[in-house]
Amino acid sequence: MLAIAGVPLDVIVQDYLLTNSVAAAAIQLRIDAHAARIGTDTANVAPLFRAQSATLEAAFDQMQQSFGTLTDYLVKGLAIAQADIEMLRARLVL
Repeated sequence: MLAIAGVPLDVIVQDYLLTNSVAAAAIQLRIDAHAARIGTDTANVAPLFRAQSATLEAAFDQMQQSFGTLTDYLVKGLAIAQADIEMLRARLVL
């Protein structure tokens, strides 16, 4: 959604990484539960549950490599109508 609103990728990544601190307790509960369920140390599963900039950056890189632009990804990759994208952008950007 932030990308649709025209927010730069570095700001999107910063916002994404805030998840780690804002939801730290909930994330830790999930890490602990998953580690216990599969019988491993929490350090082994923590990366699956914590936001990492490399993950988001890789997703944007792949989107750009496969589709060229965010709009093409939304229209061709996700089959979102151009009118819906414009409506979202209008509501997100004041």
